Amino acid sequence: ITGRLEHNLRETHNWAYGARSEIEALKKGGAFSASADVQTDATTPALQEMLKEFQTLRDKPVPAEELEGVKRFMAGSFVLRQQTVQTIAAQVGGIELHGLSKDTLAKYREKVMAVTAADVQAAARAHLRAGDLQVVIAGDATKIKGELGKIAPVKVYGTDGSPKPEAGNPGEPRS
Repeated sequence: ITGRLEHNLRETHNWAYGARSEIEALKKGGAFSASADVQTDATTPALQEMLKEFQTLRDKPVPAEELEGVKRFMAGSFVLRQQTVQTIAAQVGGIELHGLSKDTLAKYREKVMAVTAADVQAAARAHLRAGDLQVVIAGDATKIKGELGKIAPVKVYGTDGSPKPEAGNPGEPRS
């Protein structure tokens, strides 16, 4: 999704120098994160565009050309990550930690290249649910809270991590 976010926020809207996302797969669960450094006045529309990109992954199959490009990048960059003993040791350690099969590294590229648009859409539907996302935004709350509050309830925290109850709304923390 990094390519989509980068294109949308940087190239289409000129709101960010860059946008990125990553998935950290763990033995029991994992984490998905997406981020962008945007101008204060673009905070709310940038968040709306990010959420829209997540929804698009849920609703529409990834176009074949886009999917092929991502798969080739992942398969190719995997080879580059095999160039040091330390990297290989870390990957083997991950295989042991997560109880994966011994041929995980040997079959990685094959499995990546076998991913279909339906697989991507199913994963997005299972894991990119708007109601389950925790959104964290760093910025001047006095300038962005009002607009963000139109998307979801907002809680404001100080730089020391303590809640600022006079500035927050009731409800689940969202930023």
